[in-house]
Amino acid sequence: SPALFYLSTAAFVLKTCAVQSRAIGPNRFESKTLVPNRLQRPQLFTLKTELSLPNIVNHLDDRSTMLIPMITENGHSKSDINMADAALFELRQFTSNRAGPRLLIIAGIHGDEYLPMLAVKELIDRFDSHAELREGLHGSVTLIPIANRAAYRRGNRCGPDGTDLARVFPGTPTGDATEQLACALSDQISRSDYFVDLHSGGTELCVFPLAGYTLHRDPIILEQQRKLAIAFGLPFVWGTSADLQGRSLSLARDCGVPAIYVEYLGAYRELAEAMAGATQSRKPDHPLVAGCLNIMRHLGMHSEICESLPEACDVVEDARPGTGHMQVSHPAPATGFFIAAVELGQFVSQGELLAEIVCSTSNSKKQVLSQQSGRVVVIRDYPRINIGDAVAVIPITSS
Repeated sequence: SPALFYLSTAAFVLKTCAVQSRAIGPNRFESKTLVPNRLQRPQLFTLKTELSLPNIVNHLDDRSTMLIPMITENGHSKSDINMADAALFELRQFTSNRAGPRLLIIAGIHGDEYLPMLAVKELIDRFDSHAELREGLHGSVTLIPIANRAAYRRGNRCGPDGTDLARVFPGTPTGDATEQLACALSDQISRSDYFVDLHSGGTELCVFPLAGYTLHRDPIILEQQRKLAIAFGLPFVWGTSADLQGRSLSLARDCGVPAIYVEYLGAYRELAEAMAGATQSRKPDHPLVAGCLNIMRHLGMHSEICESLPEACDVVEDARPGTGHMQVSHPAPATGFFIAAVELGQFVSQGELLAEIVCSTSNSKKQVLSQQSGRVVVIRDYPRINIGDAVAVIPITSS
């Protein structure tokens, strides 16, 4: 039942918040324990509200947000481009007359990642309903709760054209609908001073709560990103290869905009929290909401936006080519039924059994073994698996 799903999720997140540091590895990656200064400790919402799964769509589709066309640098509509649905996404911008950074927070790059969308929606509601938030603001915050409306309407990672929005940045105004949307979002990113991209594991993957960033070649931007990721306040922080292309963060990299991405659960555990109305919690805030507020506080955009409760986190940096590409890690050797052998957040050794894939018409099984030692930060959480699908992601934490 939804109640059992929710209770199991609560136990999982409370358990995973106690993070132990790992040994420091050599050369291209390291692991260490850092404590963010004066930040709110994220905790899981523990009280249910009256938001149920059938009306999540209605809750997200609230028209209090603005529907805007893609804009150029001079602020005018590109009416000469046929953008169709890709031309439109919702945003709200809250601006102060006091100097401060321009922060952009986006959710819904993928249409089946609901908790991040609901978290950004909650931030919009808070700024709308709390004058002290607006009056205490320095700079501006732009909030986009559903970046990819076409994919959201389908409840799918991708829109009808089948293109993954997170693989086509900076996009092009003459491409398919998703490429045009990437072009519009790229304009928003390039005009920001800081950028946060919120995600979950979607329908089939579950991700250990983490904040990530690219290992930028500019040491100043790298340090800014590292501090942003730590400031978000989740138990795991992951710096990965700066060479992946087509991502929102690769666009930010090329524009010199310090940026992080956030991953938080997915699959049935994400739906359990969404069904329980977890993002609407105020005592304490949901980890995604608290994290965004922590970022604002870290940037000096609001001095009293949340209480200061420090929380240690595990930081791993791995610059090997391809690190951070979750969808290709530990690919399934066959199609069949997926049976996990490890838990999310568990530490495993190289060669340890991660999962078995069972054939639907015989007793044959294929084993998937860990390619390295480390923490399981992504695990498949869906019974069906196709050949080549990702089984698990394990960042290296020691030599």
